[in-house]
Amino acid sequence: MRLVGRLGLGWLVWRLVGREPAPSFPPGQVHPFRLAGRSVFVGDREFFVREAGSATNSPLVLVHGWGDHTQIIWHRLIPLLEARFRVVAIDLRNHGRSATDRGRLQITDLADDVAGVMDAVGIGSAPVFGYSLGGMTVQELAHRHPAKVSAVILGGTTAGGLGMALRLGASALWFGGRAIERVSRVEFALAKHAYLLRRGAVAGRHSRWLWNELMDRDPSLYWEAGFAALRFDSTRWVGRLSMPSLVLIPIDDQLIPASSQYDLAGRLADPELVELSDARHEAPITHAKQIAETIERFLDKGSGE
Repeated sequence: MRLVGRLGLGWLVWRLVGREPAPSFPPGQVHPFRLAGRSVFVGDREFFVREAGSATNSPLVLVHGWGDHTQIIWHRLIPLLEARFRVVAIDLRNHGRSATDRGRLQITDLADDVAGVMDAVGIGSAPVFGYSLGGMTVQELAHRHPAKVSAVILGGTTAGGLGMALRLGASALWFGGRAIERVSRVEFALAKHAYLLRRGAVAGRHSRWLWNELMDRDPSLYWEAGFAALRFDSTRWVGRLSMPSLVLIPIDDQLIPASSQYDLAGRLADPELVELSDARHEAPITHAKQIAETIERFLDKGSGE
């Protein structure tokens, strides 16, 4: 224990007074997807939105997951969808370039934000694809604002409803992660950076961009979103959603167990279920082509084309 304490103290001193480490980047670094965005206001809050595709196309709204934003998680998917849809990707509150709020965050807040952004960009109703935390947000959006959602598309997500023991255990991990990141963001960023490059989710020529994006986050806001996800519970009402639904399940998801995702699908009324074989939680990047094709087929069937 004495050795552990000394190592901990040494790490703390190093992170407080030492230089900030960073990975090395191979030559020829470029941005993966140069899609400019714009800001819109919902009340007093400013939200960042990226749009692709013709304004005359049918709209499709994308809602990212915890700790990501529209560039990180959608940079391979949007180019596959923009020929067919008017793609509108929203940075959630406390994520990316959108407004921050230091108060207690709930998934219902995020759902109301998305509804407001849809109004601000002139979308009355649209299919909405939510991934991970975004999938929780889309469930709440469809529950609270059903007229805004013509079809629900969910991926890598859950109906929540964690038992007390699981919630307490996860909360302890969350508190520990937040404490570490308040001292240093480097360790988590290095781990995620190395993982995404090793998995091929991000190409080596984009590694500098990825590193800068991973380091550009507020740890308090990041973990508050995580606590909101732990509190989420749609189990009592998600089965009453009436719009068509598609559930995409990354079979090898390392963050949200596939069993929880199957449980969500089983609670929905007659969903279409698609399994993404060999896919982990970063599936929107690694399996972008399969996801894009699945979404197009699902929406074509709903429109009768």
